[in-house]
Amino acid sequence: MLRQLATPPAATGPVEVESRHLSPAVAATVEAWFRGEITAFELSGIRSVVVAHPGKPELRIKIKGAGYKGAPLGFNQRHRSGLVAPRFDFDGRLMPDVASGHDNTWYGGASFQQTAVEHAVTQRLAALGYDVVPCLGHGQVTRQGRASWFSVFELDPAWRSYSLPDFSIGQHAAQTTAYGAQVVELAVRHRLVGYFWYVADPKGGAILIKDVHPFIGADPITMSRVSWVMQVLFALHIVALTTILVPKLRDDPDRPADAQALVFRSFCPAATPEDHEALRWQVVGPYMRGVPKGFDSRTLHGLLKANPITAALMERCPPEYLAL
Repeated sequence: MLRQLATPPAATGPVEVESRHLSPAVAATVEAWFRGEITAFELSGIRSVVVAHPGKPELRIKIKGAGYKGAPLGFNQRHRSGLVAPRFDFDGRLMPDVASGHDNTWYGGASFQQTAVEHAVTQRLAALGYDVVPCLGHGQVTRQGRASWFSVFELDPAWRSYSLPDFSIGQHAAQTTAYGAQVVELAVRHRLVGYFWYVADPKGGAILIKDVHPFIGADPITMSRVSWVMQVLFALHIVALTTILVPKLRDDPDRPADAQALVFRSFCPAATPEDHEALRWQVVGPYMRGVPKGFDSRTLHGLLKANPITAALMERCPPEYLAL
């Protein structure tokens, strides 16, 4: 049962809602939310809500970009998280992707890029046979000439985020290794590069991919082998970093001593935490958070070739991506 957490404040000024790919019933539910007509909902993070499904009572509808903690979009404050997604040019130089990050959004909303890519990548993954949380469509909310975007998902209320403490250390470790294999598989076989998270279906045991808006299409015209490796490394580094920063994993006495390296083991079996630490300080810090003074692609290439993790990624990179 959905809990009635609060009554959203009345929307300020007329609002227009445009939906794409949604059924008429789901579109009407989304419009009712943005007009302040739905009061029974649950929060899911700071910018998503879960509401009743209009046609399938056993399921739920999740609206991402629904407003800050269930309140209406105010269109008076931009997000200022600093979460600007990195992209890398042909030489491997950082190009901040503001639209893919969060700072091109109204507070509690989403960007056009985030919602359109989430829907497109979800459809692509499903067509390829991957288990993925269904994204039904996306759209925009306009008020007083300003627009924010949203995406809509279909959820089973029994699904749980695949994280500690709901799953054991052993399960989490195995899934971390499997995640690394899946990131590389998508990049090598399907030219899709990005990071994502999982939910678990306790009824069927399936692990479903979610949150795919950071993905990009990686083609050999706009990317070289260096930039391909940098983009894939970033997707893997995000998860490796969580094994360091998540307190419940870090402090658990049963935590594997090499947890930090598990995400790299599918393609680099001998990867160690020290290998990742070297990348953190030699590549991630200098090249993924800014552009070093006097940037030189050959220097970056040398650093990537010298580390076992990124050297293994170089070997997995398809041959159509040009090398130095």
